[in-house]
Amino acid sequence: MPVGWVVLFGMVVAVSDLRNRTIPNALILLALCGTILVRQVGYGPEGLVSGLLGAVAALLLTLPMYWLKGMAAGDVKAMTVVGAMVGFALAPLVIGVTLVLGGGFAAAWAGWTRSKRVDREDVRRMKVPYGVAIALGTLAFGAWQVTQMGVEALWIGRL
Repeated sequence: MPVGWVVLFGMVVAVSDLRNRTIPNALILLALCGTILVRQVGYGPEGLVSGLLGAVAALLLTLPMYWLKGMAAGDVKAMTVVGAMVGFALAPLVIGVTLVLGGGFAAAWAGWTRSKRVDREDVRRMKVPYGVAIALGTLAFGAWQVTQMGVEALWIGRL
């Protein structure tokens, strides 16, 4: 898949999570269906299998975070889509970078929200919008791909 699509998906997830504290299932479903279609048509059976295995790898890597209450279900689903987009070979790398960036972001978010006076209505806003970490992870991935393949990696898919 073109890296630009992965980065764009990360940005949309971040904006949605910051605004609404949720990642809509419609966005996840649309992105996943589009990813499967592009992988099948653009890369053939090998690309489709790589995307599906990337989705499974991302799901297996992020599901424990959901069980430990470190991520919401929408975050896990979004990371699964990212895994499908980048494919099996790159999914562990992208997910790992995103989890590390997410840990740093969560620590910064906790420090920022603790410095504010909070009432019960603000508790929902205190939750970490992990979509921002997903966006940071996809941006880091996009920057790395551009350094490896050049700017054309943004619109010419080589995954």
